[in-house]
Amino acid sequence: MQSKIQALFRFVTFSLVAALLYLMYMDYLVYNAQHELKPASVNDLPEIKKIFWVPIISAFALFALKRQIKNAAKPIFKHITKDQEDKEVW
Repeated sequence: MQSKIQALFRFVTFSLVAALLYLMYMDYLVYNAQHELKPASVNDLPEIKKIFWVPIISAFALFALKRQIKNAAKPIFKHITKDQEDKEVW
């Protein structure tokens, strides 16, 4: 059971890292496209229709990462705590 959970955790972690690297690459492309199309004196913020999905994906990725860390930490803390029967303690 533990190895399946670890394999799932690795898969989710690598998927999130790959997604975040893709987002960084897309941010780089949008930034370069904005600077090539407009002069430097114009506001260089990207258009919202090009990047509206970035906060949505980032929020989902951070939520999934938080859940994975929480799920991975529970068994570790359960072995460390003295009062393993009391759920509020661990």
